[in-house]
Amino acid sequence: MRFPNGYTLPAVLAVGLHLIMIIAVSIAWPSPTERHTVKQPKLIQARLVGLKSTTKQQQKAATPQKNKVNQQAKQKAEEAKRKAAEEAKKKAAEAAKRKAAEDAKRTAAEAVKRKAQEKAQQEAARKKAEEVKRKAAAEAKRKAAAEAKQKAAAEAKRKAAEAAKRAQQEKLRKQREAKARQERERKAKEEALRRQQESELEKMLAAEEADERARQEAAASQKQVASMTALIKQLVEQNWRKPSFLTKGLQVGLQIQLVPTGEVVNVTVIQSSGNPLFDRSAVQAVERVARIPELRQLKPRVFESNFRRFAMNFSNPED
Repeated sequence: MRFPNGYTLPAVLAVGLHLIMIIAVSIAWPSPTERHTVKQPKLIQARLVGLKSTTKQQQKAATPQKNKVNQQAKQKAEEAKRKAAEEAKKKAAEAAKRKAAEDAKRTAAEAVKRKAQEKAQQEAARKKAEEVKRKAAAEAKRKAAAEAKQKAAAEAKRKAAEAAKRAQQEKLRKQREAKARQERERKAKEEALRRQQESELEKMLAAEEADERARQEAAASQKQVASMTALIKQLVEQNWRKPSFLTKGLQVGLQIQLVPTGEVVNVTVIQSSGNPLFDRSAVQAVERVARIPELRQLKPRVFESNFRRFAMNFSNPED
């Protein structure tokens, strides 16, 4: 049993005192055979006998004796009264002692009972406090778990919402990008088509222009070729030395190899006239020309296609 601070020592002393009183009462308690009522003191009753025949002297002589007897009776009565008073006092003391012992025993029993009750109450209060504490802890744990679950659910919901939002934003972004890409592709195709059409138109125009230039150049080239051909023929005729004894109607085919600067590199007979002297005179005439500066005015394509290897028929100018 627990006592409040400051009451432990007094409680121990009180219990010890009560135990001592109980033991003392038990030792001094009289047995049933010893219990008896208070004896009344024996009183001596005297009866005075009056004799008429007694004389005054006898009465006078009997008075001291009577007084003595009365005195003795009185003393005995007082002694009996004193003893009775002592006996009553003793019994009262014993009764008080017994009552004190009973009171002490009862007080001790009550104290023990009270302490037991207090201990039981304290134990009940402790258990109740522990139960309250346990319930509070369980409630706190439950609330914490509920809050954690609610928080986790809210967090999961928030993350799901954010994920859905990001997914929606990503979807919109991809749609915008796809739309922009399609738009770029459409514009690129349109631009490519426009450029292709422009290119084709330019090519067409360029082809037409090229054809026109080619026609013009061809016409010019033809003129130049005709002019140069005539010039070469003229130069060959001017440098020709007529051999003796030629017959009329002779014609020799010559191939003249030239370079862009106009120099004659080589000359050969590709078709003989049948007269070696005439053929030889034609070749020598070309060799005497040696160089034709006007060929430098020709475009390389015109020169290459017409005068790199130039073929001409030479006949007697006098025929």
